[in-house]
Amino acid sequence: MRKHSLEIIVFICGAVVMIIELDGSRILAPYLGTSIIVWTCLIGIILGSLSIGYFYGGLLADKRPSYGLLAAIILAAGIFVGLLAAFKEILLAFFENLNTALELKSVIATLALFAPPGILLGMVSPFALKLKVDDLEKTGKTAGNLYALSALGSIFGTFLAGFFLIPALGNTLILLIIALSLIAVALLAKFSFTRLVVSLAACLVLLAFFFIRPAAAGAKNFIDLDTKYNRIWIYDDVDADTARPVKIMKFENSAWQSAMFLDNPKELVFKYLKYFDLAFHFNPAVRDALLIGGAAYSYPKYFIDSYPQANLDVIEIDPGLTGFAKKYFALQDNPRLKIIHQDGRVFLNKNRKLYDAILIDAFFSVSIPAHLTTLEMAESLKKSLADDGVVILNLISAFAGPKSDFLKAEYSTYKQIFSHVILLQVNDYPEDIPQNIILIASESGLDPEISSNDHQYGGYLSKIWGRISVYPELILTDDHAPTEYYSSKIMR
Repeated sequence: MRKHSLEIIVFICGAVVMIIELDGSRILAPYLGTSIIVWTCLIGIILGSLSIGYFYGGLLADKRPSYGLLAAIILAAGIFVGLLAAFKEILLAFFENLNTALELKSVIATLALFAPPGILLGMVSPFALKLKVDDLEKTGKTAGNLYALSALGSIFGTFLAGFFLIPALGNTLILLIIALSLIAVALLAKFSFTRLVVSLAACLVLLAFFFIRPAAAGAKNFIDLDTKYNRIWIYDDVDADTARPVKIMKFENSAWQSAMFLDNPKELVFKYLKYFDLAFHFNPAVRDALLIGGAAYSYPKYFIDSYPQANLDVIEIDPGLTGFAKKYFALQDNPRLKIIHQDGRVFLNKNRKLYDAILIDAFFSVSIPAHLTTLEMAESLKKSLADDGVVILNLISAFAGPKSDFLKAEYSTYKQIFSHVILLQVNDYPEDIPQNIILIASESGLDPEISSNDHQYGGYLSKIWGRISVYPELILTDDHAPTEYYSSKIMR
């Protein structure tokens, strides 16, 4: 074992780096989101930390090459990862509330959380190389072998985290496993009684923290869950408008993603979802409808209960959300409700069925995923619509001002494909405040039918927003759709 201990150490540390990086995306998600901005900071800062570690690890190895110092470096990395597990929520809650741009918040948070273990883990490879080289004529071969093992470890860690650890375990438990693994690796590098005592003490503290830490401060029936696509928080709360108890699903740094009244699971909590009923105003003969974005399945439950003559297909990319909706949000199987676990765009690309109404309520943080916003997406929607069909899209933007770029872009994009596009204001907020906006598109029927004698439909249609123009330079395409840039402006 001692003969190959350095190879084992390098492999494990390489794996740990990638597990931390992937798990880091879930750690940051509830507070900063998972936009390209956050991923850029996470990848860039971890790579930068490793570079610093390579540099100083090489300098230190030349001055004091010893297994004892290597063990101390790895032990320190394990302790920092343990501290990350213990204090990440406290730190992230602080960073989330900084009154600054998302880019700067992401840089600061990622530096504070991931730079220390990244630097220490970066020191391992050059240190191991210094200890391994005993023949100058074989330096190149030895270096190649160690760095290849480190890369193989990184590949192993990537697949282990993505395919197993993150879907199966919570991110805190993953960090604790990493911390304990690094402590064990430190003992492998150089065993000593003092280091053993320190390691055992660290293990006891970490394990005690895991078993006694509160589930969530102030949240009732709080559950922290992971799927292959999302980190999910589910908990009970009170709806501010009605003072009624609700169960909440939240992921990333969004507000409530989905909600259910505990005293009436089929009633809609969110006002914007009620605007989807306008599909039956513009096309009273709706028989087959499609919803892209299921989450906790609030609207599907309401739809099946309210429109017994109609069928609904739901496209939800994350089967984990469907499972949670059945377990926690009273979703039940129904022959008129078909659930398809697939990306919405991929489904439309292959779809041959014509729908009377297509509803879209799919979000990635506060923005719609980029590939669901483009000209090509609108073309796919049009191909899947019946002649008198209608598309209804929920989006978040301001109507005017610097935070309205996404609305201008999306409206301009849909106007390139559909003859009729209207916008509805859900709440009476100032026009420069980001808010839920309903976009309705069709090839027929919208212009002559912008009012209704029906009290409910008439109230919705009275909110038509007419003060917007087409901006050809902002049209979104698969080649260029900066939706996350627009959403970062909304979040400032």
